[in-house]
Amino acid sequence: MKYRIVVLGAGYAGSFAAGNLARRLSPADTEITVVNAVPDFVERMRLHQLAIGQDLAFRKLTDVFAGTGVRLRLARVTGVDPERRTVAVTGEHGDGELTHDTLLHALGSSVAHHGVPGVAEYTFDVTGRGSSASLSPATVTRLTAQRQTDHTAFMDRDLSAGDCVYVWADGVHLRIRLQETKAAVLVLMGVRADGTKEPIAMADGYRESSEAWAGLLRDCARRGMRAPVLAVGDGALGFWNALSEVFPDTRHQRCWVHKTANVWDALPKSAQPATKRAIQEIYNAEDKERAAKAVRDFERAPTGRKAPGSSSGSRTTRTISWHSSTTLPSTGSTYGPPTRSGASPKP
Repeated sequence: MKYRIVVLGAGYAGSFAAGNLARRLSPADTEITVVNAVPDFVERMRLHQLAIGQDLAFRKLTDVFAGTGVRLRLARVTGVDPERRTVAVTGEHGDGELTHDTLLHALGSSVAHHGVPGVAEYTFDVTGRGSSASLSPATVTRLTAQRQTDHTAFMDRDLSAGDCVYVWADGVHLRIRLQETKAAVLVLMGVRADGTKEPIAMADGYRESSEAWAGLLRDCARRGMRAPVLAVGDGALGFWNALSEVFPDTRHQRCWVHKTANVWDALPKSAQPATKRAIQEIYNAEDKERAAKAVRDFERAPTGRKAPGSSSGSRTTRTISWHSSTTLPSTGSTYGPPTRSGASPKP
């Protein structure tokens, strides 16, 4: 008697498991049966295309398993009896029962609402072909119009009540087919004195230019935003030029995430893990003195890559221009947020 394996579900997990088992096991000794309710292989990772109205050609499961020896049973599972090692199914040919020695349960996924109010009532899911197709072009148009209305209200709201002592700025470049290939979304996130984060503004921009950032910052000032004590951003000059124009008293600090990535680009991969730890010693320092010592230690550490203009080839940190491009963590570090007085109190 052959060893019987029953796989419930023919999605990514079920199809892969059945196909892999069929390649590894001899058909003379093993019988593999896949149970699925629909005859097609549904590519869940492409259901967003179906949701926006694109036509998708789904592969037949008979073609997927052709030549593998895997048996396909088109039916719905109605029950599992572990003691009898049976699976009850029902399909177009009536009710039936499958006996197994090993059972693999791979019957898809479901939406997790995580207790967020309104998600179950007012959102669409793309977990199945039916639910994805219900998101018709008309529905997409309606939701897009609503989102545009919400964004307009967000960008028109009064900012005078929220006193953000420092802000993060970044440009998000969308890798989708847009008419304007250099378009970016300019995002400004603020943090209040009590540590509460607050989205401030989000607008379209071009190349993260100074003009685009200046327009966003002027609009924030017009709506009552006070000049933040500190601004954190990457090395793109557009934001810093605009910040100096609109909020000249705001202090500048480079983002440590972007800075670490920039440093990594100048180093071989073998040196990157140690470099990351050394950089963390700098921005996690308790005060300026310890941060400055961490910078000196970092500069003395060998990296294995020759610096431009250096004959020794054992140190590169001077080429990074750390001191000239990065403010030591007197503000924005772990030992205290900036304040309106400009001080950085220790805990």
